[in-house]
Amino acid sequence: MASMEEALKKYIRIHGQGGGQPMTDVGEEGVRHGGYNLSGGVEARIPIDMLMKDALLGLEAGGYTYGGKVELPPHIQAYGEPAEFEYGDSAINNVGLKYLTDGFSAGVNYNPQTKDRSINARLKYKF
Repeated sequence: MASMEEALKKYIRIHGQGGGQPMTDVGEEGVRHGGYNLSGGVEARIPIDMLMKDALLGLEAGGYTYGGKVELPPHIQAYGEPAEFEYGDSAINNVGLKYLTDGFSAGVNYNPQTKDRSINARLKYKF
């Protein structure tokens, strides 16, 4: 029997990426801006050998978050603008279900934000 660590490595996939920018001057008017962005996802691959040898059921989800802050100088605030404002958003942008074998995979994906749906299939043949 495989250890829990080996099973997690084999059946769970996690990915992520991100970046950011510290508060920096934008142009010569005294406006400053800083922000960040992160995205990632997780996929669970569940063995379903009772249907086909070495078959897996894949469940996946992905999402993102971003945000930032803008600081405005006094001469711009004099026109009624705030001293600073923040912005950002977070969302799940992919939910999927797939069937995987060594040579064939098929799946469906759904984006809850855009309501986009897709169906895909892949056949891998070695010759």
